[in-house]
Amino acid sequence: MFSQFASNIFKVPQNVSVKHYRYVTVMLACYLLAFLAHISFVIIFYLLGIKALVLFNVFVSCPLYIVSYFMIRKGYDNIAAFAGMLEIIVHSALSTYYVGWNSGFHIYVITLIPLIFYSSRSTMAQKLSISVLAVAAYEAMSLTMQEATAVYSISTTTLSLVNFSNYAIFFILLSTVTQYYCKAAVAAEARLDRMSRVDELTKLSNRRHMIEKLKHEQMRFALNHKPFSILITDIDDFKHINDEFGHDFGDFVLSSIANAFSSEL
Repeated sequence: MFSQFASNIFKVPQNVSVKHYRYVTVMLACYLLAFLAHISFVIIFYLLGIKALVLFNVFVSCPLYIVSYFMIRKGYDNIAAFAGMLEIIVHSALSTYYVGWNSGFHIYVITLIPLIFYSSRSTMAQKLSISVLAVAAYEAMSLTMQEATAVYSISTTTLSLVNFSNYAIFFILLSTVTQYYCKAAVAAEARLDRMSRVDELTKLSNRRHMIEKLKHEQMRFALNHKPFSILITDIDDFKHINDEFGHDFGDFVLSSIANAFSSEL
């Protein structure tokens, strides 16, 4: 039951084109993982006693990623991407300001750069521009906060644990997103291959695929002399059906007959 639920929440909507399939898959995974990461941040900041950051994560970060997740599913992934990038920069800056540079919260800004280049909706110029802005934001944080005194003073041991937690979360996020991108690439290629071989209306092999299968059967016959058959059919008075009831009904007749052949042969 849980595996079915997990499969559904990561499932890409069917109206997403092959071109954007990988990008949308990565975006869905990113925002769900980001939501879980911010749940862990709520716990961390609560234990550290930093009320401002607890409130920011509860009322800004977590709702933002949930809303953005559903926006991606509705096709508004560019808006969701902008909101996520802005949240990462603001959250990293606030967390570093309160806990200090050595807490490791600044590391999340770096995740923006590989994620930007996953985008299939942006031009290379746009990707480079956003990457420059991300680097600029990171450098600005480094110059202003690396030597600054944190608002909340915590012990060296606690700071080391927070630093370790952030780097662990960072590598888990990056490796998981990469894994989902690889899976999405394989799925997209399989989907593209199927589209190149199957007629969209009838779901039967198209002309190209039929020729390939015929050549394969001819080669098999040449090797082992096993006979094969070719069945050629026609629908009587099909033009009359289109003229009388319209092309939509004609399409329905074609797909129904194709389904009947597929189930019986």
